[in-house]
This record gives sequence, structure tokens and C-alpha cells, in this order.
Amino acid sequence: MDIGMNDQTVIVSIPPVEKWPLKQLKSVCRHNKIKGYTKMDREELVQHVKEIIKSMKPIKEGELI
Repeated sequence: MDIGMNDQTVIVSIPPVEKWPLKQLKSVCRHNKIKGYTKMDREELVQHVKEIIKSMKPIKEGELI
């Protein structure tokens, strides 16, 4: 019995950052050590999260996270 990886593509659907709950935006900022995130409004949090996502290096096919 083969329990290994199969060759199927997995698609993960993530909504736009603007639709994320405030709790998730703050969590990403906390995890990435953004100073003052607790006092930021929603728009500032969204901008920081967008910058964080842009700065992430893309994961190559077959590479684990």
C-alpha cells in the first residue's frame, strides 16, 4: 500500500486581505513583530499585512513550508 504523496495539485482559496477578520490581521502583525499593531486601525493593519505578504519568498513546487 502506497501512503506517499500523490501528484494532484492542491488549491487553497484565501480571501483578499481586506476581507480578513481584525483578529487575523493583528495575529499576522504580532507574528511578524510589527510595532504598534494594537493601536492601528483596520486600514493600517491591511497595509502592513499586504507588505508582509509581498516580502514573502515564493515557495517552489515540491518544497515544504
